[in-house]
Amino acid sequence: MINRLSLLFVIALSAFAAGSYTVERKSSLTAAAEVITVQLPAGTQRSARFISASAYCSAQCEITLERDGALATTTALTPTKLNSTDGTVTAAAFRSSNVGAGTTIGRQIIGAGQMIVFVLQDIGLRAGETFTMRTDSITATVIINIQWQEY
Repeated sequence: MINRLSLLFVIALSAFAAGSYTVERKSSLTAAAEVITVQLPAGTQRSARFISASAYCSAQCEITLERDGALATTTALTPTKLNSTDGTVTAAAFRSSNVGAGTTIGRQIIGAGQMIVFVLQDIGLRAGETFTMRTDSITATVIINIQWQEY
C-alpha cells in the first residue's frame, strides 16, 4: 500500500514539476520594431514565472517591457527546453507579435552595440496573460532572449 501511495505521489509531483524554457530571436530591422511575446493560453492550469530577459541592439534602441496585452496570434516562435528533463512547454511565444497594447512595466535605452539584462523573477503569468518585449522602430540588428519556468 505504501509503495502505491509513493508511486502516486511521484506521478502527481511530476505533473506539477517546474520546467525551464527560453525563446530567442535575432532580427535585422529596417525602420521597424521587433515585438516578442510569451503568453499562457486561456484555460491552462499551468503558471509561469520569468527568470530573466536580455536585449542587444547594434544601434541605440529603446526596449519596452509590457504585460497583459490582448493575446497574440502571429508569428509563432518555438520555445526551447533548458533541461532535457523539462516537460512539454505550455506557453506560446511570438515574434513580430500582434499582441495588443499592454501595461508598460519598464523601459530602458540601450546604447549602440550594448546588451542589457532584465531580472524578471517577480513577474508571473496565469492563463490568458502575456509578457512582451518591444523595441522602438529602428534600423539595427537586435537579439532578444527571454527565460521562464512553468509549474
